Amino acid sequence: MTFGEAAATHLRNLDDNLSIKPRTRDYWRECLAALQKSWPGLNETEVRKITQTDCREWARAYRKTVSPTRYNSTVSVLRHVLNVAVEAGVVYSNAAAPVKRVPVRGKVIALPGVEQFNVLIAEMPRTIWIADAHRGDGKRFVVRADEKLTAFLELQAAIQRRFE
Repeated sequence: MTFGEAAATHLRNLDDNLSIKPRTRDYWRECLAALQKSWPGLNETEVRKITQTDCREWARAYRKTVSPTRYNSTVSVLRHVLNVAVEAGVVYSNAAAPVKRVPVRGKVIALPGVEQFNVLIAEMPRTIWIADAHRGDGKRFVVRADEKLTAFLELQAAIQRRFE
């Protein structure tokens, strides 16, 4: 069994799993395409000839070219495809199992200082407040105003006019 044959089986398994959303399937296909592009000759390679060292060397090079999230997803695809060969009895163990995932760096959130915040507020367009209330007949009262308090006062006045 070649890697390409195992990959085709893996893709059929993905398509048969109805719990996977279409966009997720597309993402896994993208990761598989990236794996095949970054590892020349992989599709034609017999799965039993793929070693842990091969997987580690590919991972070391690939890690430098993509984000941590994409790297981890592509390693996962490699493992899944090689698991197809394990389940078929072609190989005893998954050669990609020892390949480590990399930590995903969280984004640093920097809040603006007081001066920056005041500049942002000054540059914002005016806020329009919308207040609504359900009427008894299935319709709604809706009012718009520049200030929140004004919106609610106008809503209250509209409701009182309705019942006068």
